[in-house]
Amino acid sequence: HRTFAVSFNDAPIRTTVTSDSGVVTSWIYGIKDTTKGFDHLLVGLHIEWRPNESQYFNPAATLQFCVDDRCLIFQILHADLIPPTLKDFMASRHCVFVGIDIESDLEKLRTDHNFGFFVQCKDLRSLAAEKYGMEDLRRSCLAKLVQVVLNVDMVKPANEAAFRWDRSRLSHAQINHAAVRAYACFQIGKALGAASQVDTPVSHS
Repeated sequence: HRTFAVSFNDAPIRTTVTSDSGVVTSWIYGIKDTTKGFDHLLVGLHIEWRPNESQYFNPAATLQFCVDDRCLIFQILHADLIPPTLKDFMASRHCVFVGIDIESDLEKLRTDHNFGFFVQCKDLRSLAAEKYGMEDLRRSCLAKLVQVVLNVDMVKPANEAAFRWDRSRLSHAQINHAAVRAYACFQIGKALGAASQVDTPVSHS
């Protein structure tokens, strides 16, 4: 695996990039160890897909998770396996995952990789639309939400359309792009109080 120091709006993001299931498990355990005592753990989730080419379907290529300033980029297309720890983490009733059009992403994840079931999630667009009374936010992109909620301009890389997310070794530009988006999802969710708006009550036992 590789580690990087990515930044967004001068905030550092400690980023781990891996296709190794053991590294994923260690990252999740590290998150749990440092967030003990939280009723609901907020997790930013963003997914990048393999390019859609005529003879192939385009499954999820990378899953990006962010909690506070820690980001994991899991190259699921090149993974040795999907660790049970990740399946349990995503299905935990103590976790709330936030993202853009997250329900659709999870549905595709279930179809393509057969996991991502029972995930407690919130769509950031709906939360923002309700908080600000702006219905057009329900159809907005991540950059628009960053501008409205965080008052920050998110600059898209000029060559974003050319990114190949099925590469075994991602470029620094791709890693920066992926980490920043997961981090932005986390920060927007935090600002909108997503963790306190869960539908399922969390047991304290």
